[in-house]
Amino acid sequence: MKNIVKTLSVLGMICVLIGSTGCASSYWANRGNDAMDILDVGVTYSKTPHVAVYAGFQNLLSVGYAEVEGGELGIGQSQFGALPMRYHAGGMSIEGYEQYAFGNRYDPKDPVAPTQRGVGLGMLYHRTPGDAMEFFQCPKFVHLGWIGLNLNCKIGELVDFVFGWTTLDLGGDDDAKREAKFTPLKPVSPAPEKK
Repeated sequence: MKNIVKTLSVLGMICVLIGSTGCASSYWANRGNDAMDILDVGVTYSKTPHVAVYAGFQNLLSVGYAEVEGGELGIGQSQFGALPMRYHAGGMSIEGYEQYAFGNRYDPKDPVAPTQRGVGLGMLYHRTPGDAMEFFQCPKFVHLGWIGLNLNCKIGELVDFVFGWTTLDLGGDDDAKREAKFTPLKPVSPAPEKK
């Protein structure tokens, strides 16, 4: 029993020492950010009625169709709140495409943003996933009329979260790297009027 008390005391003192440094706040912020990366989940809404049902599996299989412009109330691409949303996806088993983004991860005025990503055989003529974090995802999307549900389980981000506790950054998105990876869009200033 004395050994357990001594061990817990030493661990407690180490935690206090680590917590009093600036590194700890960065460490915990990175763990929180990694946790936000694991899921996109929320209630979707649109101004005009749509019918969309889509499911994908690890960029290998996809079934269904979705063509929805609107918003999501929930978590989308590491952002939380009422987020603008574009969800375009389609697939027939081993061939398909996905084009979805939330919040400031795309320009709503650009009809081709974000770039379409291929699924299965669709990777032959669409963009391939940029990394394992983008490849290992399982998006599910249902939108009927003006409201729907979105759920995307990101297996690669879950692995990044687990390994992050050891300070290994598999996703390459801790600290300053996250800012570079997720740079918010800058508003486009209108062209000056000609006189």
